[in-house]
Amino acid sequence: MIATCKADEPPRMTKEELKVRLGDPEVVVVDVRAGGSWTDSATKIKGAVREDPKAVQSWFQKYPKDKTLVFYCS
Repeated sequence: MIATCKADEPPRMTKEELKVRLGDPEVVVVDVRAGGSWTDSATKIKGAVREDPKAVQSWFQKYPKDKTLVFYCS
């Protein structure tokens, strides 16, 4: 079950919910941590796709609309 949120916010997923769904071909994990937050981190989600958060217009349309996209940041 995805965590509830306000009507004007996207749905949120807890880390426990994500752990259950990792490896599911219907889920795409997108790591949008900026520069040093990403490069300096020892923790990365296996299978996540890294995208530059400053370049949303260049990548947001390449992901299928029928998939569940999980955006990961810190």
